Amino acid sequence: MNTNILHSLSFTLLSLMPLNMSAQNPYLPMWEYIPDGEPYVFADPDNPGKKRVYIYGSHDTLIDGYCGRELVAWSASTDSLSRWRYDGIILEVRQNAKGEYLDSEHRSDVFYAPDIVEKTESDGRKMYYLYPNDQCGGRNGMVAASERPDGPFRVINWSETKDMETVGDLGFDPAVFIDDDGRVYGYWGFEEPCVAELDPTTMATVKAGTEVRRNYINGYKKEGIFRFFEASSIRKIKDKYVLVYSRCTGEGDTLTATAQWVRSSMAERLSMAVGAVLTSTAAPSRRLHLTATLMAAYVRLTGDGGSSTTVRQVSTNTHARQWWHR
Repeated sequence: MNTNILHSLSFTLLSLMPLNMSAQNPYLPMWEYIPDGEPYVFADPDNPGKKRVYIYGSHDTLIDGYCGRELVAWSASTDSLSRWRYDGIILEVRQNAKGEYLDSEHRSDVFYAPDIVEKTESDGRKMYYLYPNDQCGGRNGMVAASERPDGPFRVINWSETKDMETVGDLGFDPAVFIDDDGRVYGYWGFEEPCVAELDPTTMATVKAGTEVRRNYINGYKKEGIFRFFEASSIRKIKDKYVLVYSRCTGEGDTLTATAQWVRSSMAERLSMAVGAVLTSTAAPSRRLHLTATLMAAYVRLTGDGGSSTTVRQVSTNTHARQWWHR
């Protein structure tokens, strides 16, 4: 699985940052490894009126495989992006809802590229739904929730009939998006892209009366230069929905996107990140007819090709924003 590199580089966007703010690179300690990163700006639960940038990703702690058996979070105040705080382990899953261990060695499941979404409940509370990308059989669609963006999170969708399984429809590399009207959409897939409207009461299952749409972008086995491989990541920028994903080129190379606009010294590294971008002003449920374009149409690269390079998105909302990738 190349998601450790691809998803981490492809759309690790620290959104909602004014352009005049600064940060240092690398922004995490050299001993820490958080690939597949998804950054979000959430309210600081301990400082009303303040906001923090939270980084969620897989945790490269295994030495014999990808990722790790826990998810951790790091965060920084939006006023001080050079001072990052380790918020600790936010999710481990060793036992089911009955307290029974999931394996004979009492180990947690392995989590891959995760995503998180903030939802305002009917009583006004903010809830955070974490999609840990658990690829253990029967628990692929796992969802965990917390009242704080830094956790701890608990699994909320254990099956009532199959003790070792969860109930959910999202699969590999999940991404979840809540639109302005409160409707919830899920994106996932490996080689075959999938999208569906989710039930907002479960945050895990496809909404009744709707269905999963497959290959809304040409998948790996289809034709074209924007064929989907993995690593869905979804954002809304002003009036456009933007989906970034790892793609296969027309030649079948999954690690090289068209990168004429990237300086040659950075091309190999960043082409894995570029993938392709889909934009649409239509509702997410009508994303079957999107047109694929290069990310270069929306962002420009700056920097010296070091471990962190700045990507700026100018005037994407009411004032200039700053976007970063790791």
